[in-house]
Amino acid sequence: MADTQTIHEALSAVMGDVQAVGKGQRVTSGPAQYAFRGVDAVVNAVGPALREHGVIVLPEVLEDTFREYQSKSGGQMQECRVRMRYTFVGPDGSTLACSAIGQSSDSSDKAASKAQSVAYRVALLQALCIPTDEPDPDSASHERAAPSPVIPGALARRVRDACTTKELRDLFRQRFGSGAGEVAADRADEVTDWLSDLEPVPPVEGNPK
Repeated sequence: MADTQTIHEALSAVMGDVQAVGKGQRVTSGPAQYAFRGVDAVVNAVGPALREHGVIVLPEVLEDTFREYQSKSGGQMQECRVRMRYTFVGPDGSTLACSAIGQSSDSSDKAASKAQSVAYRVALLQALCIPTDEPDPDSASHERAAPSPVIPGALARRVRDACTTKELRDLFRQRFGSGAGEVAADRADEVTDWLSDLEPVPPVEGNPK
């Protein structure tokens, strides 16, 4: 290892030494059971190569947010989301920085450290282009759900301001996705509730009463 090696050269050498890091650990407790790749597995794979090529990593918290919530079982949880900057320093003193986001929850005071560990794992995997044996993100797809209808209260206010039958028909179609004669029978109560929210539109001069 040459002391004049730049950080770019050193990281390139590290990338040549590090192999894929698969999901070697598994969560077996609780309703969700899944395989995962812990930060220790990544650090154990990357650490020797970083030391071999004289690279050190300096962490810096750029932003963190905390939120408390209750778990389904009633336990008090704390969630932390952090944005970290990691500066890689090479043998010659040159640097290269990257940022990563981590998020985690804990029932005591470990949420922040867990979130930072997640961010560090992501930074190492992405900065060093480490293969993960993950399925390609494009290998799965999904269809978006239909947009939520406008809430009846908002529509009711618009109907009260409507002056023509056409506007009322348009609002009805926007709410139910079809004309009045095309709504499924099992939505009759929904239509009735919507209509019951409407107030008579006061007659406007020039319009039939």
